Amino acid sequence: MTEPITKVSFNAIPTAVRAIEIAAELTGDTRTDTINRAVQLYAFVEKIRHDGGHLVVHNADGTANRLDLA
Repeated sequence: MTEPITKVSFNAIPTAVRAIEIAAELTGDTRTDTINRAVQLYAFVEKIRHDGGHLVVHNADGTANRLDLA
Protein backbone atom coordinates (compact mmCIF):
# COMPACT_ATOMS: atom_id res chain seq x y z
CA MET A 1 0.00 0.00 0.00
CA THR A 2 1.35 3.41 -0.97
CA GLU A 3 1.72 6.11 1.66
CA PRO A 4 -0.41 9.21 1.15
CA ILE A 5 1.41 12.17 -0.36
CA THR A 6 1.35 15.61 1.23
CA LYS A 7 2.19 18.53 -0.99
CA VAL A 8 4.59 20.94 0.71
CA SER A 9 5.99 24.14 -0.70
CA PHE A 10 9.04 25.98 0.58
CA ASN A 11 11.36 28.79 -0.40
CA ALA A 12 14.81 27.56 -1.42
CA ILE A 13 17.87 29.74 -1.63
CA PRO A 14 19.91 29.52 -4.85
CA THR A 15 22.61 27.32 -3.31
CA ALA A 16 19.97 24.83 -2.13
CA VAL A 17 18.39 24.75 -5.59
CA ARG A 18 21.78 24.06 -7.12
CA ALA A 19 22.44 21.30 -4.56
CA ILE A 20 19.10 19.70 -5.46
CA GLU A 21 20.01 19.88 -9.15
CA ILE A 22 23.46 18.36 -8.57
CA ALA A 23 22.12 15.52 -6.41
CA ALA A 24 19.32 14.76 -8.87
CA GLU A 25 21.79 14.76 -11.74
CA LEU A 26 24.15 12.39 -9.91
CA THR A 27 21.43 9.93 -8.90
CA GLY A 28 19.00 10.24 -11.78
CA ASP A 29 16.24 10.88 -9.24
CA THR A 30 13.58 13.53 -9.67
CA ARG A 31 13.86 16.75 -7.70
CA THR A 32 10.95 15.54 -5.55
CA ASP A 33 12.70 12.26 -4.76
CA THR A 34 15.94 14.13 -4.09
CA ILE A 35 14.26 16.49 -1.61
CA ASN A 36 12.46 13.60 0.09
CA ARG A 37 15.74 11.72 0.54
CA ALA A 38 17.51 14.85 1.76
CA VAL A 39 14.90 15.50 4.45
CA GLN A 40 15.11 11.89 5.63
CA LEU A 41 18.90 12.08 5.78
CA TYR A 42 18.71 15.37 7.69
CA ALA A 43 16.35 13.79 10.25
CA PHE A 44 18.74 10.82 10.61
CA VAL A 45 21.72 13.14 11.21
CA GLU A 46 19.77 15.28 13.67
CA LYS A 47 18.73 12.17 15.62
CA ILE A 48 22.38 11.14 15.90
CA ARG A 49 23.27 14.66 17.06
CA HIS A 50 20.39 14.75 19.53
CA ASP A 51 21.52 11.45 21.04
CA GLY A 52 25.10 12.73 21.46
CA GLY A 53 26.60 10.68 18.65
CA HIS A 54 28.84 11.56 15.74
CA LEU A 55 29.33 10.49 12.14
CA VAL A 56 32.44 9.06 10.55
CA VAL A 57 32.85 9.32 6.78
CA HIS A 58 35.19 6.81 5.16
CA ASN A 59 36.80 8.19 2.03
CA ALA A 60 37.64 6.17 -1.07
CA ASP A 61 41.36 6.46 -0.22
CA GLY A 62 40.83 4.69 3.12
CA THR A 63 41.02 7.79 5.30
CA ALA A 64 38.19 8.76 7.60
CA ASN A 65 36.74 12.06 8.78
CA ARG A 66 34.80 12.38 12.01
CA LEU A 67 31.97 14.89 11.73
CA ASP A 68 31.15 16.44 15.07
CA LEU A 69 27.51 17.48 15.09
CA ALA A 70 27.63 20.13 17.80
